[in-house]
Amino acid sequence: MKIILSISAAALVLWGLATLAGIANREGNTATNDSGVYRIAVTQIGFMPAEITIPKGRPVTLMVTRLSDETSIKDIVFPALHQRYELPLNEPVKIKLAAQPAGSLGYTCGNKVYGGKISIR
Repeated sequence: MKIILSISAAALVLWGLATLAGIANREGNTATNDSGVYRIAVTQIGFMPAEITIPKGRPVTLMVTRLSDETSIKDIVFPALHQRYELPLNEPVKIKLAAQPAGSLGYTCGNKVYGGKISIR
């Protein structure tokens, strides 16, 4: 009985963390709202969510917030766009992306240890 309660409690905590990080929503890996703002959090395990999906041919805004100082992530780099943004701790950084064609766009931290992907559909 104690094992079942422990597993249930752990699942509830994980669900709560996923919800706070914006990764548990009805659209899977699309962390957006009606305004076209896509949120990415930097946590102790890296970029969350590590993959998002945005619409092709429409400009979007990313809001990236570094919530943890426990990783080497201090910036976000979009190599294909030749863009780099500093990520101050606990301060949302607004990144405006021009309309993109279908495909994918990768991003990493400055030292290329952590990264993620934006799928464009």
